[in-house]
This record gives sequence, C-alpha cells and structure tokens, in this order.
Amino acid sequence: MANQEKSAAELYREERKKRIAKAAKSNSKKHMSDKTQKGLVSAIAIILVVAIVGAIGGGIISNRGVFERNKIITTVGGEEIDKYEYAYYYTAVLQQYISQAVQYEMYGMSMGVDFTKSLAEQDYIDELEGYENPTFADYFSVSALETLKGIKANVAYAKENNITLDEDDYKTIDETFAQIDASRTNEDGTKYSIGAYLRLSYGKGMTEKLFRHILEDQTLAQKVAEVKQAEYKETYSDKKIEKAYEEGIDNYGRVTLRNYTFSVDVAEDEAAPTDEAVAAAKKEAEAFAASITDEESFKKLAYEHEKKSESENAENFLTDETLTLSENEQLSQFNSDEDLYNWVKSAKKGDTFVSATDAACTVYYMVDPVHKAPDELTYDVRHILVKFPTTDVKATDGDAKKEAEAAEFDASKYDVTVENNIKEPVTNTESYNKAVEILTSYLEGDKTEDAFAELAKEHSEDTNAAQGGIYENVSLGKMVPEFEGWSMAEDRKAGDVGIVETTYGYHIMYHVGVNTVTWKDAIKNDLATEEFNEFYAELIADESLEIGELDAEMSADINETMDAFAKNMYKQYQSYMSSYNGF
Repeated sequence: MANQEKSAAELYREERKKRIAKAAKSNSKKHMSDKTQKGLVSAIAIILVVAIVGAIGGGIISNRGVFERNKIITTVGGEEIDKYEYAYYYTAVLQQYISQAVQYEMYGMSMGVDFTKSLAEQDYIDELEGYENPTFADYFSVSALETLKGIKANVAYAKENNITLDEDDYKTIDETFAQIDASRTNEDGTKYSIGAYLRLSYGKGMTEKLFRHILEDQTLAQKVAEVKQAEYKETYSDKKIEKAYEEGIDNYGRVTLRNYTFSVDVAEDEAAPTDEAVAAAKKEAEAFAASITDEESFKKLAYEHEKKSESENAENFLTDETLTLSENEQLSQFNSDEDLYNWVKSAKKGDTFVSATDAACTVYYMVDPVHKAPDELTYDVRHILVKFPTTDVKATDGDAKKEAEAAEFDASKYDVTVENNIKEPVTNTESYNKAVEILTSYLEGDKTEDAFAELAKEHSEDTNAAQGGIYENVSLGKMVPEFEGWSMAEDRKAGDVGIVETTYGYHIMYHVGVNTVTWKDAIKNDLATEEFNEFYAELIADESLEIGELDAEMSADINETMDAFAKNMYKQYQSYMSSYNGF
C-alpha cells in the first residue's frame, strides 16, 4: 500500500533525486578522465572573469616568505608570469574544485581529495600528462597554468583582431574595485587602503596595477568568447537547429507526465523488503495503472490511495498539481532506468508504465509526449538588501526596551507602482525602517534605474552591491519564493518597486524586465559553445604558447600556502551549503 509516513510526491522526488545523483556521478567520472590536464578549466570556464575569489575578505592567503619579493615563477608563450598572477589563478581553480566537491558530498560522493590535508601528499586520482605519480598539488598547478595559457591565448587573438575593451568593460572592472572598497573595513571601523587589502589577500606583491592587469586580461578573454559565439550564431539555419534537436533529443526533448509512487513495506524485524512485499507493491501499482482513463482519474485514484493510507495530505492530491505532475522534464532525467527511459521516449499520450524497484513502484501516465521545450522566462531585477540583525528582536516581544514603531509608508502618493508586501507585525522594525527610508529616498529622487543602482551600491548588504544590486537572466526556482514571487508577478512591469521580506531581511526591489529564451535559442547557445570550444582548442595548440618550467622553490612554497587556503575555504563552503536556502 502507499507509504503512510511519506506522500507519493515525496517518494517520487526521492527517486528522482537518486536518478540525478546517479547521473551526476556518471558525469563526474567522464569529466575526471577527459583531458585531465585541463581539469576543471574547460574551454569556456577558463574564459570566465574570476573577479574576486574567496581570498578576498578573509586574508586567507598568508604573507609567507614566498610573497616577499617580486619574482617571475614561469613563462607562458615567452611572457613572464609574476608569481602573484600564478597564485591568483591557482586560487581560482582550487576554489572552483572545492565548491564542486562540497556539492558532490551532498549526494554522498567524493572527488578524491581531503582538503584538510596537504595537497602535495595526496595522489591525484587520474593520469596527468608529464607526471609519473601526480599529486593533487600537481593537478591544481597544471590547471592554473592551463587557465593562464587560455587567457593569454585569447588576449593575443583579441589584439590581432582588433577586439578591445569598451567603456562598459572598464566600468565593470571599476565596479570590482568598488566591491573591494566596500569590503575592506576592519572590525573597529577603520579601512585598509585597496593596495594593503590586496596585499593581505593575495600576498605582498599583489599591487593595484597587477590586479587591474589580471582583470583586464580576463575581461578581454571573455570578450573574445562573446564575439566569436555571436558570429557563430548568425550562421545557424533552421535546418541545422532542427538537426541538432534530433541528435540531442535527450537534452532538448521534453515530456510532461504524472506519477504516483507506492512504497515497498519493510517489516520491523527485516533489514530489506521481501520478494513478497515487492510483488505486493507492484501488484497494487499495476492495478492503479489499469484503472487510469485520463488525467482526472489519475488524480482521483491518487487521492483515494492517500485517503486509504490515512494521509493528512490526501485532499491536496485533488487540487495541488505539483504532487503528481512533472512538467517539461528532460528525457535525460530518466536514463538511469533503461526501461523507463525507453518508455518515456516512445510513449504516446495516455500510455502508462510501472517502474519497479526494491524500494518502490511508481506509476507513470504520459500527458504530453516528447516535445520541444516551451519558452523559458527569465527576469532581470535589482535589489537592495537590508539584512536582519544577527539576533532578531520583534516589535511585539513586550520587552521594556521594545523597538520603535514601524515607519508608516504611503505608497499611493507616488506615480510609480510601489508594493509594500510586509505584513504586521513587522519582524524587525530597525531593518524595516531602514528599508522604508531607502525606498522613500528613491521615490523622492529621479526614480530611474541608474538612481536605484547607485542606492544599491551605497546601502545594499548583498554581495552584488558594487554592481548596483543587479541579478540578470534569473530562471525560475533560483531565488527564494518571496523574491521570485514579486519579480515574476503577472502584472509586473519595468520600473516597479517594492519591499519584500525573506529570511535574509528586507529587499527593496526594482523590476528591470522579463526575458524569453526559446528552444532555438538554447540550441544556438549550445552550438556556439561547441564551435567556440573547437576554435579555442586550436588557439591554445599553438606551439608558441609553450609553458615554461615553474621555479621549484616558489612553487613548493605556494603549494604550502594553498593548503591553508584550501582548508579554510573548504570549511566556508561546507558552512554555506549547510545553510543554503535557494537564494
């Protein structure tokens, strides 16, 4: 019978999570063995702007002797590479690996390294070109050098083809320095100079000039990727796009189906379900499938089984579509179960299928067979975050030192749409009143996006404050519900503002706009990425880009420094992921 402790939707989601984890594990094996000398830094990842890595704000890279004097650690294509530039990229690829490793740990998987121990004393889990017995320190060193090589190759191409940075590019770089400027305050309120802050974070030889040079190189390399991919997209015909859809049906094809799961009962004195229990669950699932006539009957049958199981959630199965409906799922989500995958790929509308395992039996009903992905909506929004204090004190606590009254706010007197969705009692009046004050200053000013961005730079406590609080092309499900609900309201229009409360505090919102991504756009992006990867592979194959020998002494000292960085950053990511709430 259906599990009395968990709803059918919960059981299905657990099964789905297992499929995703299995797929992730399979992909990780492919990734780790495919051209490992490039490691985590694939052709596209190399070109991303790593503006400020985890070292900023924590002084994680220590000021060891290796960082005392300016020395050249190696060459790339004949260009001398300062050890601080090398250390910067080493830090970036190491941080990326740590982030991925912590995510894998959430699924009970490992990427083969213990970040609490020396990287130079741990054998790398695969072959590494040029190394007989490579360590993880060797791996990250090679990855850093490959990153540098990719950046330098793209910069050289840009110079040869008149691709240059424009005003917006330099503005972005300046905003990075503004972000540093906003982060360099000591506990006592005093500030480091930017130069001192960079030296603390990256070593004594990291100057403003060198840091700007690094950012300019990265931005120019990224621009090469953008220019080339834009060129490629202009050449794709509808016929080519359709062919790519057919060849990549697992990724581009979508199905909408309903599902309901029967758990397999396990006796209290048994470690695993018996064959009889599995057979009983399968028999019940098959009877369920045989009784389905249409979607409404599916929902009704699910409701009846939940009610029979005395589930408190039973009534919801008649009204809550999310409990049994999975919309526009990729075919690849089902490829961990070959029989289920083959059915999903070939099923017609109204077909049913029972997938049986030792843990559960799931009934599937095809609603919309294989089809192209519907248009995906994303949104652009700016916000100013006013965080709650570390210890919340509510205005209704009745304490003798009760907070001041919540500020009154009349949104009706302004000639723009203003929504204040905060309900009484206000969670924290200090934070709320500050949010009202900031919003009021905006409404009594120019009321432009630029004006809002400037207020974000001045007041926001989010990490994107220096960028004017902008979030671009945010897809559904990426933000907490309250934030997303405001941003994607049906009547939302550009220029709307408001205050939204989440678990993080109060968000003063500014709606920039909604974007539409079609299935053709998605395929164009993938084709352009693939074509750029081929271009990039040829670019870095140039023999003139040879990487020179690393200075052994400096390399050893940097490896030791990176051990301390890895240990610290690993703890930070673990803490972050344990408290992650989708925002």
